[in-house]
Amino acid sequence: MNLVFARVDNNPYLCTNQSCAAIIPNPRKRKSVLIALIIAPVVGAIIIVAVLLLIIWHRKKKRQGGARASNPFESRRFKYKELRVITDDFRNVIGKGGFGLVYSGKLDGTPVAVKMRSQTSLQGNAEFLAEARHLAKVHHKNLVTLIGYCKDRKHLGLVYEYMDGGNLENYLKGNEADHAELHLTWIQRLKIALDSAYGLEYLHRSCNPPLIHRDVKTQNILLTSKMEAKIADFGLTRAFSSETRTHTTTRPAGTLGYLDPEYYNTSHLSEKSDVFSFGVVLLVLVTGRPAIVTVNGTERAHLAHWVRGRLSQGDIDNVTDPRIRGDCDVNSVWMVTELALRCTEQAGKDRPTMSEVAEGLRESLQLETDSHSRRRTASVGSALTETESVIGALESEHIEETLPR
Repeated sequence: MNLVFARVDNNPYLCTNQSCAAIIPNPRKRKSVLIALIIAPVVGAIIIVAVLLLIIWHRKKKRQGGARASNPFESRRFKYKELRVITDDFRNVIGKGGFGLVYSGKLDGTPVAVKMRSQTSLQGNAEFLAEARHLAKVHHKNLVTLIGYCKDRKHLGLVYEYMDGGNLENYLKGNEADHAELHLTWIQRLKIALDSAYGLEYLHRSCNPPLIHRDVKTQNILLTSKMEAKIADFGLTRAFSSETRTHTTTRPAGTLGYLDPEYYNTSHLSEKSDVFSFGVVLLVLVTGRPAIVTVNGTERAHLAHWVRGRLSQGDIDNVTDPRIRGDCDVNSVWMVTELALRCTEQAGKDRPTMSEVAEGLRESLQLETDSHSRRRTASVGSALTETESVIGALESEHIEETLPR
């Protein structure tokens, strides 16, 4: 018989009945370790995703062109008696529109403008509250901030930031009392146009659904003391009317001369309706004339038709505001005039978008800025040459006087 002997002593991987209990792990402990190994990576992944989402959100907020920090008065609802206190019992009227009077006031020391709905305008109570809350959340540096609203029984009102520079219409008419001696240069007009275009572009592209102004005109472009422009009264037609949220209306809203003819004829509203109105604003900036002009003393014509007729002669000076003529780049004026005429095409499909309008205005402003710098340099050089000539003449005269005779 062949016997095989196996030694088990000094073998660390073998155990006797007495020692195995110490080596084999506790099942509960092993389960806890397994759970920890599974949970740790999951928690880590969740933290990483959260950090990435936070970074993406932060970058998105920074990219929102011109979007402002939240206003401390944002979406505030006022009682009618509060508005009476703010406006000192509606003492100072600073404007009047189709929906009612506008009053100046102070809210916690901050100047504000309070627009109250007149009793003759459409009620719109059903939609006013929702629309006002929606408008109070729309923020852009080129839009007048809606601070809050009032819906107190029969009283409907909106509270806006106060714009201390007046409106564009008054400047072009020369009626702004505090600035009557000033007139807008071409470069100032271009900057105002570009600011306004940015505001409308934001309403059309960044609001969901797109917000159509419906009443773009020089009177609704307000200015700061630094001549920065902001669009006012956006969404006001809907806030103070009983219309539902549709782009088809039964009563076209707008101002004579600025109203889109396609919208007037079909009652179908679109972003291109604002584009038409803004094109008229551009023509007013170029010509210094109102949207409806008087021809031959009696006949009235739309400004776009009048400009097209004058430009057929090929001379931009025929339409340029005399107050800026001679101190502007002709090519820049041509560019804006052609852009304005594209905006005022009869069919909406033939008009550019507000993004395209803003791009055209940027190019025109750059052209005028470069030309303005060259004109200033040439003017300084001419003045120096003239000064040197005068000094030279005086020196020659002095030398002649000192010479012996």
